[in-house]
Amino acid sequence: MACPEISKGQVLIQVAATSVNFADIKSQNGKKVAGALPFIPGLDATGTIVKVGSDVQNFKSGDRVIAFPKNGSYAELSWRMKL
Repeated sequence: MACPEISKGQVLIQVAATSVNFADIKSQNGKKVAGALPFIPGLDATGTIVKVGSDVQNFKSGDRVIAFPKNGSYAELSWRMKL
């Protein structure tokens, strides 16, 4: 799998765990899909930062985090925008 590219204000997270909640179930059943396809469900994740954008100052590779990724959390790698 290719590693996603990140921008200067983003971090790349190796996802360790994510939750399943009511909003995720609705989106998986086609009741509510936010954003364009392809759609990655999942609202939150825990994991470890593996890469930081050039202007990110408060986080570094190796930091353990809890995040609400803009692009979804049901993935091996996820990224967070506008820190």
